[in-house]
Amino acid sequence: MNPTIELMITKNTLFNVTTFILVSLFLTACGKQEESTNAGLQNNGAEETATLIRLATVPSSAISVGQARKTAHPGQKIAVSGQIGGTRSPIAEEYASFVITDSVILFCNEIGDEGCETPWDACCEDADKLAEHRASVLFLNDNGQPLNLNMKQQPGLSELDYVTVTGIVAPGSTPDNLIIHANGLYTEPTKL
Repeated sequence: MNPTIELMITKNTLFNVTTFILVSLFLTACGKQEESTNAGLQNNGAEETATLIRLATVPSSAISVGQARKTAHPGQKIAVSGQIGGTRSPIAEEYASFVITDSVILFCNEIGDEGCETPWDACCEDADKLAEHRASVLFLNDNGQPLNLNMKQQPGLSELDYVTVTGIVAPGSTPDNLIIHANGLYTEPTKL
């Protein structure tokens, strides 16, 4: 295949995935989430893939989502800590991606709204504050494509979990739209 055409295909695929993440961020709100199934999803080797991206310790260089949005630039190596949430469906089922928020964001269960069915979407928080304190995380394979991995099926990873990711700030990221192409994931031990 012509290298120029191959590069265009790769850029188009990344653009489509990035667009999907952005649309997901802005079209979500409080409410009951419909169940979805992925009968055709291939989970062969999912545990092996997940093991390859898991970190044993939190990187000492990790910064908050808010700091990253202010200081990060495309191509920069980065480690960012946050909490999974900020949208109704913060964890992708079709590929290895999720949304993290800064610790300044209060989720509905943290402010006494125990009746909220999706407290991780932070719909009780100021919308502008929420938009300023979240980032998209996308795990890519060696070919620069999203990993075909259902993150919702990964043990120890769910909405409201505290995580740290390592990776590179994606091309096209801006302070208003931080996207991290991650290659490492650390999950905080469950707090009882």
